[in-house]
Amino acid sequence: MTKDQIYDIWKPAESIWSPWVKAVLFSYMNDFDQDCGPLEIKALNVPPAKNTAVVLNLPGAQGVEIGWALAKQSGFRPVPVYNACPYATYASAKETLSIILDEPSRPAYLIPVMVDVEPIMQALAAHAEPLSAASLAPDAPPAFLLDENRQSRSGIPNAESGYFDNRSFLSEFDFPSAEYLLQNGISQVILIQKKAKLQADLKRVLLAWQTGGVAIAEQDVSAQGNPKSTHIQPPNGIQRLWHRFTKSMGLAEQPMDYFGEYVPPPSSG
Repeated sequence: MTKDQIYDIWKPAESIWSPWVKAVLFSYMNDFDQDCGPLEIKALNVPPAKNTAVVLNLPGAQGVEIGWALAKQSGFRPVPVYNACPYATYASAKETLSIILDEPSRPAYLIPVMVDVEPIMQALAAHAEPLSAASLAPDAPPAFLLDENRQSRSGIPNAESGYFDNRSFLSEFDFPSAEYLLQNGISQVILIQKKAKLQADLKRVLLAWQTGGVAIAEQDVSAQGNPKSTHIQPPNGIQRLWHRFTKSMGLAEQPMDYFGEYVPPPSSG
């Protein structure tokens, strides 16, 4: 199966949610002849796919795996929203950064990355054929697939230097508007994740939906109970002022300064 065929399965022309499928990881794929064997379906207590959309904010390939499970058992349309590049290389001895988009195989001399997204890329390829066989309706409700680790720095020694900063973030423009959701019969969004704390970029997305009239619910991916309705609290005046101040001082965005860049090692001199 070619990467173009894989991409077309995850972004079918007939799906009303295809405009929000991100092409980044698909563009890095090789052509696969992938036989992934039988895939395990994880049961989740998610309401039937009718007026409900799902956001799967899960680490690594888990979003893809559970997204396919929801497609199989409940008729949801998985929508990959992965914005991170899987790798980068040195273009010269001077360590000029080159992003490789069309290499036929994984290139040598890779710069280590902050977020490992290759398992996600592999899962997208492995689950393409089973997803194609699911024969989902063009208006099947969406299950947006996110990487919980998209802004992670944990477990990387000296993450400030010597790594390609492939972290990513979400904005409202990565998703359909509340108006579009409501026009297409979606009045509720269920957030499924592991962490109790809501990440700031995702909070802004959910808050925009809530403000537009879409109800928000939450569910722990490992819990057996039903989703629980929740209310996303907007930032208060003091929080907004503090954010503006720290941003103006170059503090609020400091951990994100190198997005999409090679972070050079500190000078030894």
